[in-house]
Amino acid sequence: MALTHCHVLVIGAGIGGLTAALSLQRHGFRVSVYEQASELREFGAGLLVTPNAMHALEFLGIGEPIAATSNVSNELLIAFISLMPSATLCKTKAASPHTL
Repeated sequence: MALTHCHVLVIGAGIGGLTAALSLQRHGFRVSVYEQASELREFGAGLLVTPNAMHALEFLGIGEPIAATSNVSNELLIAFISLMPSATLCKTKAASPHTL
């Protein structure tokens, strides 16, 4: 028996909640999202989206608008920060572009 006739309630409109709601809706479910904040807004955090994550966003139909409003990097700088006097830096060429 298909469950697509169900109405799914998603609690929280963060990255996980909105992604779950969009995916469920894409698969035919009726979805309502409930969030305690009175408005959704940016809060100043950066986000690195790896190529695999971009594939998932493209599957959800939002990859193109995200890529259009992002900075794409073909190089990735990874810093390992420790309490040691010298931090190790590793610069590598990315196999696929990363969206920042």
